[in-house]
Amino acid sequence: MTDAQTQKAFNIFDLGGRASRLEFAIVLVAWFAAIAAYRSAGPGGGWQLALAVGALASAPMILTGIRRLHDRDQSGWWMLLSFVPLIGLIFLVFLAAASPDERVNRFGPPARLFG
Repeated sequence: MTDAQTQKAFNIFDLGGRASRLEFAIVLVAWFAAIAAYRSAGPGGGWQLALAVGALASAPMILTGIRRLHDRDQSGWWMLLSFVPLIGLIFLVFLAAASPDERVNRFGPPARLFG
C-alpha cells in the first residue's frame, strides 16, 4: 500500500497507487494528440515507425489507465478491454469519467492531483 505522503501525481511509469480522473484525462488527451500529430505528418516511415510511435505513445496511457482502475478499486487487467476496437474507446471514455472510490482501498489512499 502506498503512503499518502509518498504518492506522486503524474508518475506514469509506476503501477502502484492510484490516478485521479484529471490525471488520466490529461494523459488520454496527450495520447490522442501524439497519435494525431503522427498521422498528420503524412505517409512515410513504414510500419516500423508507426509501431514505435504507437508503443511510445500508448505505454504511459496504459499504465495510467491501470492506476485509474486502481482508483476505482478494480484490477488493472480490465485495461485489456482498451485493445478491443470501438469497445476500447468507449471503455477509455468511461474510465476517464467514472467516479473514484473515496476511501482508502487495497491500492492506497485516494488520488489527489493537487494537494
